[in-house]
Amino acid sequence: MIISKYGFQDVILNKDIALDPSRIAAQVVSGIGFLGAGTIIIQKQYVRGLTTAAGIWATSGIGLTIGAGMYTVGLFASVLVLIGLEILSRVFKISPQKTLRMEIEAELKSSLAEVLNAVRSNMEITTYLFTEHEDSEPTTYHYKITGKLKKEGDELLLYTRLNELPHIKSIKIE
Repeated sequence: MIISKYGFQDVILNKDIALDPSRIAAQVVSGIGFLGAGTIIIQKQYVRGLTTAAGIWATSGIGLTIGAGMYTVGLFASVLVLIGLEILSRVFKISPQKTLRMEIEAELKSSLAEVLNAVRSNMEITTYLFTEHEDSEPTTYHYKITGKLKKEGDELLLYTRLNELPHIKSIKIE
């Protein structure tokens, strides 16, 4: 920002040349946006790196502001960003965000509703896949369910509820 503001003073003195000092700042915003996008990762149905990307982008904006000579605005923005990040870190530590993946085998196709009702009582279902394996005798029905627990430590309760259902052959919880 300092270069875009003061670096071309000798060129600006020429009457036939007009420069826009905000062009370098605009490119900084684009470049930092690209770097921030590179920090965002989708892993096991979670988006990670959003806070880091936002922090990088906010830091570059604060740097541009201070480079432009607006020290009070830059300092105020720095304080707001730090307060916001501290509050967000405390909010996300409080909320349980454990993702579970389950694989369940059943002997009856009608058990789908029973399985889903039992699972919904303890977790918020993100995805589920139902497949029928006719090649086995008797036919088995395979459920793959992914979701987030409503309460921390409910894995045992969920397993117990599923195990009580009739016609369940196996339960695997990760």
